[in-house]
Amino acid sequence: MKTFVVKSFHDVYLDNYENGEGEQVHSYSLKSEINANDKKEAIQKYFDEFLFLSFDYSLCHEEENEIQYSNLVNIENEEATEEQKELWRNDKAILYTNISLVKVFELTQV
Repeated sequence: MKTFVVKSFHDVYLDNYENGEGEQVHSYSLKSEINANDKKEAIQKYFDEFLFLSFDYSLCHEEENEIQYSNLVNIENEEATEEQKELWRNDKAILYTNISLVKVFELTQV
């Protein structure tokens, strides 16, 4: 098993079903060490065990050691439930887009 340092930078925007992303309301960054077999597994573990957000590698934009990904979240920055999404589609709830830039570095002994 290898050790990876995973850093994420997040911009959170007010989101409207019909109009898309609006005003930026928050930004934050996080960092963690993850033990995994490879970079893809490290990113998946980071989303599952550290960010608590869903992640589908096939839907991300990837460049060398970083990916971009977005999740629809509620005011608590928790993954929006299907019920919340349905209310949001009908303009009865406010949700946010959490856009993540995630950088991954493998730690190696020198």
